[in-house]
Parts: sequence; C-alpha cells; structure tokens
Amino acid sequence: MVIATTAFEVLARTVAARAHLPDARIAVIEHPLGAITDAEVLARAESVVDDVIALFTAAPAPGGAPDATG
Repeated sequence: MVIATTAFEVLARTVAARAHLPDARIAVIEHPLGAITDAEVLARAESVVDDVIALFTAAPAPGGAPDATG
C-alpha cells in the first residue's frame, strides 16, 4: 500500500510497474502537504480514508491488486 500526493502519483505508479507491481495498491492525496495547517492535513487524510479502506479490503483483480481510482 502506498499513499502518494497528486504530484507523485505518476512516479509511484511508474516505480510500481518497474518493480513488476503494475497493480500496486496506491491511494492518492492532494498535493502539497507542506506549508499547510494541521487541520488541512487532517482534512486531506480524511478525504482518502474510504479509498485506503477499499484498497485494503477489496479482493484483488485477477492478476493484480484493486485500484482505488477505478
């Protein structure tokens, strides 16, 4: 399981694919996380809770893991 910000989503998916994990479980949170308030970080984290739960609980697709984005 990886949680990446929008700025690093492509990188996370590229690294996973090159590691022969093209269906890695990756949740994406809005970027940036620096220079924002604790409340904003909490709100962003709360915005992906359902995606993270789905990635941990969904049955893998044949040949790979589920994807919270689709």
